[in-house]
Amino acid sequence: VALWLAAVACRGYAADGALASLYLCAFAAWSGTLMGLCLCVLHLSNCLTCHVDGFSCGLVQHRQQHLEQQTMHYLTSDLVSRWNKVQATTRRCFNAVEHMLIALQSAMVMAMVLATLVFQEGILKLDLHFISLLLLLALISVALLRSAFVTDRCRRVPSLVNTLVSDSVVDFEWQYLVRFISDSDAGCYIYNVQVTTTMVL
Repeated sequence: VALWLAAVACRGYAADGALASLYLCAFAAWSGTLMGLCLCVLHLSNCLTCHVDGFSCGLVQHRQQHLEQQTMHYLTSDLVSRWNKVQATTRRCFNAVEHMLIALQSAMVMAMVLATLVFQEGILKLDLHFISLLLLLALISVALLRSAFVTDRCRRVPSLVNTLVSDSVVDFEWQYLVRFISDSDAGCYIYNVQVTTTMVL
């Protein structure tokens, strides 16, 4: 919200002419719509990140209880079922907003291309109008990076599970869980293409 307000303020301060108020209202309207899309992606990504973290915390507590009791009779299938729910929820949520993510990526690419072309012509200078555009691009970048961070968080779960091994015996059932989570390759997907922070950057 702060980035959007700063962008509107920059555009309002730089606006002049008879139609300045009309241009400012139009800019505030379409940039506000863009901000709404970004907020939806941010909130969804935060919720999914908390969902993955909740699974990790429950997994650690589950493992510590069995290691303290020195019992090897636990149901890995229960943990597999929980992870299936996590990855299914993640995939379903991003499937619902994949059109929104594509729209944000398209807006970002088009804005960068147009700004580059106008810069080459020498028409656009580094003024408040261009700064407002940069602020909106920063807003989109934050939303896309936050969605890609869900994938990174899912990729860290196998490493966490692998640290909770028993020192006394080789637990093949636990290693199966590590392999299962790793092979599930959960995270953010747009049209069956996994989105990572490396891809966004």
